[in-house]
Amino acid sequence: MTNTKSQLKCGLGVALQNIVTDTEQDAKKLVEYLRENKLGRASFLPINSVKGKKLDKFQKGNVKSAVIASDIVKCDKKYEGIILSLLGRTVIVEDMQEAIDLAKLNRLFF
Repeated sequence: MTNTKSQLKCGLGVALQNIVTDTEQDAKKLVEYLRENKLGRASFLPINSVKGKKLDKFQKGNVKSAVIASDIVKCDKKYEGIILSLLGRTVIVEDMQEAIDLAKLNRLFF
């Protein structure tokens, strides 16, 4: 797999702009601050409540390079739910043809 960093970036899309907070209360305070100061909108991911899910299983067929993105990210256990939420259902493959083959094999499940 080449350039894993940019592949993860593509898989995250607009979620790259999400703001991680320790608690839901912190997120609420920040939302209120944005509202009061007319600073726009943001999406928040409170560590204490975001659990995330990981693909349990999927058919790889001949796509040997397929790996779930959350499996290759190293982080403190504290952030595991955030990582699973963002990358637990993202599969990284070598190239576009393998992505197409994998999607067809799994009936476009992810």
